[in-house]
Amino acid sequence: MNLLEPVAGEGARPVPRNGKTDVSDRGGHRFGVAAVPGVRQQPGSRITLFIPQMLAQFGLQAPLKHGLDHQVQEPVLAIDLKPAGIDLFHQLIKGTRGLERLEVPSRGNLFREFRTELFMGINHGQSVLQSHEDRNPYTIHLTPSEETLRAANHAIISYHQKLPLTPVFGTGTLSSSDGQRFPTRGKSITARAMSRYFANEGLSTYTHVTDQHTTYGTKIIVATKREAHYVLDEILGNATDIPITEHATDTHGVTLVNFALFDLLGLQLSPRIRDLGKITLNRMGSRAQVEADFPNTGSLLTRKLNTDLIAEHYDDMLRVAGSLKFGHATASLLVGKLSASGRQNALAAALKEYGSARRTIYAARYLADPEYRRRISRQLNKGESLHALKRDLLYAHEGAVRARHLEQQTEQAWCLTLVTNAVVAWTTEYYGLAVESMRTAGRRIDDEVLTHISPAHSENINFFGSIDVDIEGELAQLGPTGYRPLRVRDTLF
Repeated sequence: MNLLEPVAGEGARPVPRNGKTDVSDRGGHRFGVAAVPGVRQQPGSRITLFIPQMLAQFGLQAPLKHGLDHQVQEPVLAIDLKPAGIDLFHQLIKGTRGLERLEVPSRGNLFREFRTELFMGINHGQSVLQSHEDRNPYTIHLTPSEETLRAANHAIISYHQKLPLTPVFGTGTLSSSDGQRFPTRGKSITARAMSRYFANEGLSTYTHVTDQHTTYGTKIIVATKREAHYVLDEILGNATDIPITEHATDTHGVTLVNFALFDLLGLQLSPRIRDLGKITLNRMGSRAQVEADFPNTGSLLTRKLNTDLIAEHYDDMLRVAGSLKFGHATASLLVGKLSASGRQNALAAALKEYGSARRTIYAARYLADPEYRRRISRQLNKGESLHALKRDLLYAHEGAVRARHLEQQTEQAWCLTLVTNAVVAWTTEYYGLAVESMRTAGRRIDDEVLTHISPAHSENINFFGSIDVDIEGELAQLGPTGYRPLRVRDTLF
């Protein structure tokens, strides 16, 4: 309360009572498109980059807008085909029986090997995939597992971390998680009817995003289940080199048990809670003593903590945290059981009491520190921008998931994550080329300005492919009268 006491004494309200902050600092903005001078381009190709419009505020002129026509497969291929890039194909076939020593015959035709991941990521089905195979007969039918898809995503994240512009977006120690709902078609054990979000039924994907705009965790969950139970799963199972120390969520990811477990695991939970003014704040001593020590905020501490209960079960709480840390228990299952337990469960009661104390400390910091509030909102907005990119990528069949089994749905979710991370890494790299080119030309571009741009864009991606028309061939099929010849069938009467 030492942080909150001076702010409350000024008579100003740090935040509205609903807990929402001033979101003038959005995680990412959508800006214009520019061509980069000095970048070598292949014949017939176009390089699309983004330059923030806010540069005009610093006396800089925005470059001319450039056309955009990048196929959706280009980011994946561009990353894999770079000399210093990563071998996504061999990451995907790793562990697949009979394919461990497979050599790619032609790197120029690598899209054939990526067709399964790409078609699943943009929600095209087996019919379109089979049509593509008919046009490319010398292909390898590859359906990677969740394990190989995770490995490929981790490879993209590692590559993205090494890009010069990536540290400008964030340190990589802050992440956030949120759910995204997709409609489904057909019967599925994970689909539920929710009239607020779906016309019929749908499911949720719970994703974890870093402050560097990469997605390191994806999980299919039932849309009606509480998202707070799954917050710790991907953080504890994180196999990347990202050292997550702080995590942000919205109101749906918050429970008292999560507050307690995050602190016991050495992590910090920084949510954005709706109706923050309605939560119960706790005190250590008597009401009179607290009001005497904190005349401005002491009256807000309406409940006394049961410190004896916390001290009695502190060793047990540490054992629970150790079981989660070393993978002996699943976080989602444990958090769900403890959150649903009543006061009769002494361990659950102690965890909730400890979590209540940690929530009070968080609320005091959140109300007193505007920069802390902006940082949380900025991170959550980064997750929302990636959700918008995924929604654009999953365009086929009106964005409805048609896989019926959990395993197939999980594989499709990871395929979508792979394509999303490839687009983010590809755009980040060309962002860096654009900035380097402008700085070489003598323009001043501060890193503080670059923190407000986002690589989670879709305007530079052509999701629907291109239509090639052979005009001479079409004209050659016309007869002397200017019409195509009619199809005549032999009919037996």
